[in-house]
Amino acid sequence: MQTSLSATLRDISFDFDADELPRAVFQTVAYFSMFDFPLTAWEVYRYLWREHLKKEAGFLDVQRVLDSGRYGIAAHEGFYVLPGRGEIVALRKQRAAIAEKKYRRARRITSFLSFCPFVRLIAVSNSLAYSNVREDSDIDLFIITAKDKIWTARFFTAGFLKLFGLRPTPARKRDMICLNFFVSEDALNLKNLRKSGHAPDVYFTYWVRQLVPLYDEGDVFSRFAQSNGWVENYIGAVSGCWPNVRRRIHLRGASQLLKQGIELLAGARAVERLCKKFQLRKLPHAIAEKANRSTDVVISDSVLKFHERDRRNEYREKWEARSRNI
Repeated sequence: MQTSLSATLRDISFDFDADELPRAVFQTVAYFSMFDFPLTAWEVYRYLWREHLKKEAGFLDVQRVLDSGRYGIAAHEGFYVLPGRGEIVALRKQRAAIAEKKYRRARRITSFLSFCPFVRLIAVSNSLAYSNVREDSDIDLFIITAKDKIWTARFFTAGFLKLFGLRPTPARKRDMICLNFFVSEDALNLKNLRKSGHAPDVYFTYWVRQLVPLYDEGDVFSRFAQSNGWVENYIGAVSGCWPNVRRRIHLRGASQLLKQGIELLAGARAVERLCKKFQLRKLPHAIAEKANRSTDVVISDSVLKFHERDRRNEYREKWEARSRNI
């Protein structure tokens, strides 16, 4: 089915204004270039920034633009780069090998975190989601929890990591597990967490599209993708990140019964209240000070987002500056 879909997408072709599609292609390549990540032609199509496109672009349309060399985009070893950026091809290959090791670690730890009560989805996020990590990088995980159980789920997941020394510290980040974003099943649409401004929150939009689920109980990820359909107003026609089957975690039989038993024991409302009270008292000052003043740090009973060093505005301004200069 995937082969058939790919063949169909390659055959689609439309007429565009002279600069409309080339600009979209440039914006896409330029965005990933900020993170030293060259794209293949298929990836340019998959991640095409379509905000200003008046009609859908087919793969052949994107390939023609890339082959034309507009705005200095050139091919290097099967990847497309901006002028003078050919060196990032080797960097991408190096980081892909590093990412493979980190994915194995993420999967191993997710296999334990999946037993934590009321955890419904665990997904790899940020740079590891698209295999663009350094050796010293930590591993970011995004978690969806059951409704009204976000504090309990965080208590058990963060507690597990703390117990086994797996949380990042200023002195030790490499391969540590960072849990800085939780939402509950009744808050799947992340649209309101975007940065406001005259231009779209490009980083967050790509962040949502690139999430890679490792553990998905009850097909939550499909509901998450549907709830965030707004992403398709900005990014190309191929949606969702579905990992290789060997990376997926499934709880079946006795494992599922064990988790259900844990949830039965931890399911009282009093437990949720106690977990919330305990964690609020333990919040670092820098987090507590910024709470709910912007979309960087959000603390509620349905969203826990701890990004006190949020760089989205920086990335947006840098990307806009590059786009204006073409």
